[in-house]
Amino acid sequence: MARSVTVFASLIAFVAISAWILNQLVEKEDEFKSATLHAPVYYMEDFTTTSMDEEGKLKNKLYAVYMAHYSHNNTTELLKPKLEFFRNHKPPLSMTADKGWVTAGNEVILLNGNVEIWENDEAGNISLQINTDKAKILVNQNYAESEGYTKITTNKVITTGVGMQAYINESKLLVLNDVHTTIDPR
Repeated sequence: MARSVTVFASLIAFVAISAWILNQLVEKEDEFKSATLHAPVYYMEDFTTTSMDEEGKLKNKLYAVYMAHYSHNNTTELLKPKLEFFRNHKPPLSMTADKGWVTAGNEVILLNGNVEIWENDEAGNISLQINTDKAKILVNQNYAESEGYTKITTNKVITTGVGMQAYINESKLLVLNDVHTTIDPR
């Protein structure tokens, strides 16, 4: 009887140790899968992509210091992105940020950190400058928006507020809330 109790206790200890080892292996496999899922499939440095419209005219350009593409959700992360929208008979509208993120299908670009949007006049001087912390760009609709604090500067006018909508082709800007405008009389 004592011998069967010893064998039974040994079997229980063996099962417990085996279950613990199996659990450790499963956790390590899950960690590996999680790390692998968020590893980029490919990356590029000093990346540039150009889009054309139906008539073959330059539509927009996207530059980035670093770009990484992830296959698990078909998204792209950007470091120091610069986006340029080319418009008929108007100077291009340029946008930069610290970081960016492009959705699957390249329909939405999210800009994050020190977002700057500007337009130069024919002489190359900045005629419009918009500063905010985050912006959402709907590329195919030529539309940009920000939900946070936004500062818009033109030659003699500074407008600040919370929330902004930019209709790029129409050169139309809307500041949505808490709007303050200062005009330099000089």
